[in-house]
Amino acid sequence: RLSQDMLNAFDTPHLEFIQLVMMFLTHAEGRLQHAQCVLLECDALATPVTLVKRARTPLMRALLGALLAHPVYRRFLQPAGRLQVRQRRGLANGRGDAASRNQLDRLCRLSEQLGLGMQRIEYSETALRFLDYVLALPIFQARVATARAGRGPGVVTPPGRATSHRPAWSEPAPP
Repeated sequence: RLSQDMLNAFDTPHLEFIQLVMMFLTHAEGRLQHAQCVLLECDALATPVTLVKRARTPLMRALLGALLAHPVYRRFLQPAGRLQVRQRRGLANGRGDAASRNQLDRLCRLSEQLGLGMQRIEYSETALRFLDYVLALPIFQARVATARAGRGPGVVTPPGRATSHRPAWSEPAPP
C-alpha cells in the first residue's frame, strides 16, 4: 500500500503513530473488545504527546483528528482511564525496535531467549481503512508531491486544511 515516495513523506513519529493506531484498531474489535484497561506502548515520545491532544505539526494534528473521530477509538474512551499510552524506550523496547527496523532474525532470537512465541498478525479491514484515509489526506498528498519533486517531506499547509477533511467514519459526539 505504501510506495517509497509515500514512506518518504512521513517522518518516523508519524509512522510510529500510524502503526500504533493500526495495531490498536486491529485488536480493538476482537481481543481487546471487553478489556477493562488497555495500555498502548510505543517508543516514539511524539505518540503519547499526540494522544493527550498536543499534536504539534500539521500532519500529526491531521492524524490525531482522524483517530479522535474514529468510532472504535471513541468506544474505548469510556470509562475514563480505560485506554492508556506510555513511552517504552531503551532496553525495555528491544522487541519493538527490532520489529520496526525489520530485524526479524534479531527479533526471533530475542523472543526465543525470553521464551515467547511469535506470530504474524495481519491488519484488520478497519485498520486498513484508517490507513487508506490517512493516505488520502490533502496534507499527506502535498507531502508526497513534495517528496516526489525531490524537496523532501515537510510541506506546511494552511492550518485549517489539515483537519478539514472529514473521515468517512465521523459520527456525532455522544450525548
